[in-house]
Amino acid sequence: FQKTYQTEGLNHLLGVVAKRLRGEGGDPVIQVQTPFGGGKTHALIAMYHKAAEWDAHRVVVVGTPMASTETIWGLLAEQLTGSRSGFDGLTAPGREALRDLLVAHQPLLILIDEVLEYATKAAGERVGASTLAAQTLAFLQELTEAAGTLERVCLAITLPSSVLEHYDEGAERLFRQLQKVAG
Repeated sequence: FQKTYQTEGLNHLLGVVAKRLRGEGGDPVIQVQTPFGGGKTHALIAMYHKAAEWDAHRVVVVGTPMASTETIWGLLAEQLTGSRSGFDGLTAPGREALRDLLVAHQPLLILIDEVLEYATKAAGERVGASTLAAQTLAFLQELTEAAGTLERVCLAITLPSSVLEHYDEGAERLFRQLQKVAG
């Protein structure tokens, strides 16, 4: 933070997250949406480092390097418990299992970057009559709802605002769905 200019917007964002992690209200789900190069990842990095100062558990998921067969719920469980056990399938876990995991690790900051890129890749993976992208959307819906019911959990998720980052028509549909889920 000595080499980072903390804008008014960044300070506000950090204040909202701090309030949430202390159990003093604040937004449970924060959607960071800017054009390419607009500071989304920078904001997540700032939250990550501040969360260490606030003694919060941190989970980081970056969609860019993820394989199309990896899952956000598997990474979440592994970072919190050291194992993907119970969260290792391609079908999204149930609400209670997810809520139990989050409750046990409060205060908790979950940072998800480049989720559209991951979901676009996951759309090519069949899961029964569904796709891994559809399972991911169901999971994110459950995750946002769970975060909203727990006083010391905050989810920050980035989405691009530039149409150039949406890849194709399928990605455009996923983008609109992600906006609704993370909104």
